[in-house]
Amino acid sequence: PPLALTLTHAIRLGQRARVLSALRACFDARGFIEIEAPVAVVSPGLEPHLDAFELRTDGPRRFLHTSPEYALKRLLGAGLTRVYSMGPCFRDEPPSRTHSPEFTMLEWYAAGLDLGGLMDQTEGVVRAARAAVGRGPVVYRGLSTHIEAPFERLTVRAAFQRYAGLDPWAHPTVPSLAAACKARGFRDPGTSDWDDLFFQVFLDAIEPKLGQE
Repeated sequence: PPLALTLTHAIRLGQRARVLSALRACFDARGFIEIEAPVAVVSPGLEPHLDAFELRTDGPRRFLHTSPEYALKRLLGAGLTRVYSMGPCFRDEPPSRTHSPEFTMLEWYAAGLDLGGLMDQTEGVVRAARAAVGRGPVVYRGLSTHIEAPFERLTVRAAFQRYAGLDPWAHPTVPSLAAACKARGFRDPGTSDWDDLFFQVFLDAIEPKLGQE
């Protein structure tokens, strides 16, 4: 039958439920308040690279939100200091190995937290999710990673220098950065935008290698 669950599906649903429960317990223990962000919003976001689904209504224009960011930040502005949301988000982009038009997003904010504190929280969140479905090394794409070990921390600049052999900050103009990318064999994104060159190298040479050690 079309709705029949295989044993694999049942196991994955059970794991997902345990992960969500563990994440909520993790944030609740740290004094966070969970927020159910509105899904239908007047403005889904201002990021030019994110496309939103528009709802058909007889009234004002409404969109499915691309993230709960606006709702959470409004509450920060109203005086709350630790808030998080875990629920559905929507982005009108083609499905792929790394994207689904509808997906579950976890987003959180803690007022006054510095970068090191945010990294500490992120490690705790990842470990809580892992502990909900088992212990020991995590195997992903043939690589074995021990979640219990301290996470490596490096700057974006150091990541570029290590994995791309390139320092974008040494090339502040488009012609200079484009020439450096071409000399190292990176593909041309086909635009004359510095940010596009920067992120093309990041996506091709850096992101696939992060965490492999």
